[in-house]
Amino acid sequence: MKHSKFGVIGSSPISRRGLLKGAAGAAVAAGVGGTWTRPSLASGFTAERSFKIGFIVPLTGPISPEGEAMRRGLELGLAKINASGGLGGKPVEMVTQDNQSQPSMASMLAKKFIQQEKVDLIVGTVTYDETTAVRGIASIYGTPFVQLEAGNYAAAGNKADSCGGSMIPLGETVLQMVDPIIPFMTSRFGKKWAFVGSDYQFPRDYTNYAKAKLAEAGGTVVAEEFAPLGTGDWSSVISKLKAAAPDVVLSSVVGGDAIAFIKAADSLGLLAKTKVTGISLQPEFYPALGSAVDGQFTVARYTPEINNERNAEFIREYRNTHGEGPIPSVASAAFDCWNFIRAAVQRAGSFDADKVLGAFDNLEVRSILSEEALKVAPASRAVDYPMYICEILPGGTWKIAESAGVLPSGLTC
Repeated sequence: MKHSKFGVIGSSPISRRGLLKGAAGAAVAAGVGGTWTRPSLASGFTAERSFKIGFIVPLTGPISPEGEAMRRGLELGLAKINASGGLGGKPVEMVTQDNQSQPSMASMLAKKFIQQEKVDLIVGTVTYDETTAVRGIASIYGTPFVQLEAGNYAAAGNKADSCGGSMIPLGETVLQMVDPIIPFMTSRFGKKWAFVGSDYQFPRDYTNYAKAKLAEAGGTVVAEEFAPLGTGDWSSVISKLKAAAPDVVLSSVVGGDAIAFIKAADSLGLLAKTKVTGISLQPEFYPALGSAVDGQFTVARYTPEINNERNAEFIREYRNTHGEGPIPSVASAAFDCWNFIRAAVQRAGSFDADKVLGAFDNLEVRSILSEEALKVAPASRAVDYPMYICEILPGGTWKIAESAGVLPSGLTC
């Protein structure tokens, strides 16, 4: 384990391989037997200790591009919060470990962080399966779990995964990502749509919800393909998509696979006559994709074009640290989560887990995303976010083409 200026940053190699499907539920179920006890944590700001966070992130494996972007944003926010006095008058301590894109390892790390490291809060995860694993364990202990990546919750209209547990779902929901793009793209480019995604729970939920919205818009599904995480050869999938001749392809291919898919779609001619949109068009992928996605449109919660002082400060700090180029949306979410955490801890007036978790309900937060304060809903703890349809310009600018307004999360308890 190595120490950084602002906290503890470590990574320990646990087993390398694991199945993404089914592993999360099994890992959680294995711990439910009444033998786990919640660590005894000192409460109140008078305790002679720092607030401690456990960061679970996929820094290796197929989801590592999102994981690395998340790490950048979270560490940048950690430096900022500690430079301004930390929490409870002491610097925040953060322990970081790589779950190698494996849900089973994410669950192991969550248990380790709570039982051994005695963290006050867990943050991170990317895929739905990772989130499910950590959510279950954190809820057993009552440890607050701030989840950052988009879409890792029950589909709109269903009971929120966070209900009755200890998760604070700060990512965008499926509703917020899908609702604006369907009418925008059908009105401009056509009603024949194809769907492609990575083969695990979130892309399937995302696709099913999008298909229902497309039907409402009078569109038709001409093709639907899913591929396992780690797929390298996309030629057969793209051949099927081309044969269907869609006007638009909605992609929920994630991680490094998204880069491979878009590159293949470009080189094999799919993008010559077909628009592509969806979560595969992330700023963190742009350096590897370049002109392949120039001129495409997607929905974003974050863009550097959001005009407020807090976002301007974040942009300066991010670029001073990581240079010019597109700012990953997940990096902005990771940086911004410190505004939510700090507001909750200050409201609680304590490091006590129950008090901090309760402080998130109806919490109003000054965010980099809006001039107006954002509000965390009670029970589901989801957030209604301003959303934007952005055009990707050469050089990697996500230019606001249309504001979708503040969209409800769609998560209820």
